[in-house]
Amino acid sequence: MANRRIIAGVSGILLGSVGLHKIYTRQYKMFILYLIFFWTFIPTVVGFVEGVRYLFMTNEAFDKKYPKQQ
Repeated sequence: MANRRIIAGVSGILLGSVGLHKIYTRQYKMFILYLIFFWTFIPTVVGFVEGVRYLFMTNEAFDKKYPKQQ
């Protein structure tokens, strides 16, 4: 679904510094790592890049890499 990819991309761009997009893609260990290092501003840059990457990714590639769990 395109909605999942867009939500992950926008949350990565806007709130990537605290790792919100990692919760949405169900990467909880990475979310904790982002929270630990948010004060260094490195997660901000990485979150922005990941958000842009999500937005340019195809829906099929996003669903394959981050499958929706039911």
